[in-house]
Order: sequence, then C-alpha cells, then structure tokens
Amino acid sequence: VIALSRNEEKLEIGFSKYLNDPRFRIIVGNIQENLEIDEKVDYIFHAASPMESKVIKNKPLDVINPNILNRGSSAMALATSST
Repeated sequence: VIALSRNEEKLEIGFSKYLNDPRFRIIVGNIQENLEIDEKVDYIFHAASPMESKVIKNKPLDVINPNILNRGSSAMALATSST
C-alpha cells in the first residue's frame, strides 16, 4: 500500500502503525502533479477533499472535483498487488 499526501507529518501520524510494514510506504507529493510509481498499482482510493463548511457552501466544486474528476487538493492511497 502506498499513501500519498502533501503533508509528511500528517501521513506519519495517520499511518503510524503501518510505517514498519514492508508492504507499506508513504509518498509526499501532490496528486495534481505527475507521479512516478514503479510498482504495479491495482487500485486507487481517493480519500480527501476540503471539509470546511465555508468551503463546501461557497466553493462546492472544490469539494466535488477532487472526488469525481481527480482534480484539486487531495490525498490518496494506492493499493498494490502482493506479488
């Protein structure tokens, strides 16, 4: 499993119990930029978008786009095969 976020500290806190697992790694980066991943990726789970009520009310597309169109501020986890 590969977890991606722009914030390394949040990745390390959120996935602390997996950091020593050889089947898991983190990547600090932005989903809006090209990613180079050497492993075969079987699944992509997009799991982030702006959650502030002010953003949801005033800029709903900023919440919808990352989840549907894979655009905008985001983080995700990539699941790879266990071969």
